[in-house]
Amino acid sequence: MELVLEESYAMDDSCQLQYWARGHWSWGEFVTAVQDRIAREERDIPNWVVVQAPVKQLYQRAVPCRDSIVGDTRYVHSDKPGRGATAVTVMDFWFPMHAYLPPKPQPYRFPKEGT
Repeated sequence: MELVLEESYAMDDSCQLQYWARGHWSWGEFVTAVQDRIAREERDIPNWVVVQAPVKQLYQRAVPCRDSIVGDTRYVHSDKPGRGATAVTVMDFWFPMHAYLPPKPQPYRFPKEGT
């Protein structure tokens, strides 16, 4: 089984996301996957925040959500397996969804003469 990192978005309009993966993964594998995602997406999230965020191995169940205009399904976590629950590894921290690194300045290129 391959570690596939997923994102859950806060349903309270706070513009936050949480990383998780199906299955129980070691701290190192999971944190490395989160660090890779953050780097690839050029998010402005310091590494010290990532390595200090709690990583939990839980069980997750999808349940209907009728009291939200944002989504119709909510994930509920539990410490113990149960009917319809899937093993997951969760970074128990909500990251800002719109925190991106500023664009890198491009060096000025002088036009070629005679063009």
